Amino acid sequence: MFMKFLRNVRANVAPIFAIAAIPLIVVTGGVVDYSRAFDQRTVVQDSLDSAALAAAKKLGIWTDAQVKTEAGNFFTGNVQNKVEQVPAITATIATNTLTLTTQLHVKTYFLGMIGLNEFVFNLTSQTTISTTRLRVALVLDNTGSMLDDGKIGALKTATTNLLTQLQGIVSVAGDVYVSIVPFVKDVNAGNPFASNPSSTANWMQFDDSTCNASSSSCDAWWDAANGSCNKSGSYGVANSPRSKCLALGSCSITGTAYSSCATTSGCFVSGTYNSTYTTSSACTAVGACSQSAYTTSATCTASGSCSLSSYTTQSTCQAAGTCSATNRTTQSTCTGNSACYKSGVYTSTYTTSSTCTAAGVCTITSKTTSSTCTSSSGCFISGTYNSSYTTSSICASHSGTWKAGVWTADVWKVNTWTAATWTSYNATWTQTGFWNPGTWSAVWTPNAHSTWNGCVVDRGTSWSTGPGTTAAIDQLVTTPDPNTAGTLFAAEDYSACPQSVIGLTYNWTALNTEVTNMVANGSTNQPIGLVWGWQSLVGGGPFTVPAMDSSYKYQQIIILLSDGLNTQDRWYGNGSSTSTSVDTRMYNSNTGAGTCANVKAAGITIYSVQVDTGGDPTSTLLQNCASDSTKFFKLTTSDAIITTFNTIGTQLSQLRIAK
Repeated sequence: MFMKFLRNVRANVAPIFAIAAIPLIVVTGGVVDYSRAFDQRTVVQDSLDSAALAAAKKLGIWTDAQVKTEAGNFFTGNVQNKVEQVPAITATIATNTLTLTTQLHVKTYFLGMIGLNEFVFNLTSQTTISTTRLRVALVLDNTGSMLDDGKIGALKTATTNLLTQLQGIVSVAGDVYVSIVPFVKDVNAGNPFASNPSSTANWMQFDDSTCNASSSSCDAWWDAANGSCNKSGSYGVANSPRSKCLALGSCSITGTAYSSCATTSGCFVSGTYNSTYTTSSACTAVGACSQSAYTTSATCTASGSCSLSSYTTQSTCQAAGTCSATNRTTQSTCTGNSACYKSGVYTSTYTTSSTCTAAGVCTITSKTTSSTCTSSSGCFISGTYNSSYTTSSICASHSGTWKAGVWTADVWKVNTWTAATWTSYNATWTQTGFWNPGTWSAVWTPNAHSTWNGCVVDRGTSWSTGPGTTAAIDQLVTTPDPNTAGTLFAAEDYSACPQSVIGLTYNWTALNTEVTNMVANGSTNQPIGLVWGWQSLVGGGPFTVPAMDSSYKYQQIIILLSDGLNTQDRWYGNGSSTSTSVDTRMYNSNTGAGTCANVKAAGITIYSVQVDTGGDPTSTLLQNCASDSTKFFKLTTSDAIITTFNTIGTQLSQLRIAK
């Protein structure tokens, strides 16, 4: 029976299949086991890498024990519930380096049938923290074309993500500083006068003192373009700009042009120009005296009257006088001599003391000598001698008094001098003639600088004449100096002024707010964005750069993103068509000179990103500006901005994390 069974070939499929199924199950199950093992290996390796990176940031800040604990906690938190059994890790620390190792055991479900009960993986992750610190300037195109195809939105997302990446590689404050320079035709430096009208801000320039204010070539200066006029005319609002206002005026010195009005002087009598007086001395001598008879300041203030009418000046009056002896005319001859005085009055009859004192006057006028006087009597009526009554009785009958004569001898004495007196009129002189420079009747008053919107143009010495292809201050980060022409930043109220720049900072909230507030508008001027990005790294103007710590190495990076071609700067372009003159300021295709070369020569790395969603050719300008070919990116979609910034962020992270 058994042999018959063996010889029977019917119904052999089932046993054959059963036998063949064993290796089939092993192979299929092996694939499942292998896939499971390697999935868990990937989870553990990724978690190990993340834990090493996170904990290594604390090297030199925390103790070794704290760092190891942080690594263990981070690892466990990542792998828990993702693998069947969480493996233990071992952490070792050497100089700036954290090494994590673990052994992962993954049991098999099928391969055990052939004796392979588990997979064992020895995994390692090592992170070395670099002593390199980063300073990154984000120079971002905010022009109107960034509105197309969602580019401005993508740029905001990409920049926010990049900031998150950079913040993530910070171990201690100051490891990474970031500045942001949104640019259009201009950049917005921020207005320090808005919060502090008395700010010096000596890096700014609002006008050119060497300019002829009446010339239209100076009208582009902020003070000339923004203000009001005291004259009414036909030039529109406020009769601006300045040259239009000044054209409505005239000089207070008749016939004088504006250019020489303020430097020409003339005579103004009672406020009115008077051409009669052609010199300062003649002009300032004009005036009026409170005593109308006097026509000069000197005679007016010296006027008065003398007690001796023949003298008309104070000096001659006070030198004059009268002598009691009328024959003497000077004080010296008067008081130095004596004379005879009869009844107190000088008499020239007697010229010696003896003859003088022998003479005299008798109350009885007919008697001429002392002896005959005193020996005689006469009639006195009311005290006066009356020769009509010659007897006592007759005298008495006429109510007279009969009495003896009284002799009064003449006196010989020293003469007396009576000085003349001067009485001043106290007259006042009012000057009515003044020698003054001319004034222009039309006055232009610039607006307060606190009203400036913060925009600045390319640096240079002139508004009307550009630098062409020559090297100039607009390609450099020279420290602003009020005494050096062209080094200051010229203000402009550009209608499409972008978000204000933000200097190097690790205030991540402020940086993200800056990005959120960006608005697309205006024309393109990549050179001004690039040079301001450079300026933000080295300081000057509105930027204060934190000092570099000698314990660290520093990498300075500019990321320049633009979606268009240069169309306008301070001197060139119309804002819509490509301007090669603007391009040349950044990169001269013939010589290689320009801002790009200057930045790279300063040891700064440039990443340049061209966003082209309209089929434009590759920008050789941005391509040549990049530090090398690996740092130039041409993007054809808006979303590529996000991935590209992520790539750049990863590269920058690798500068901070050596392994």
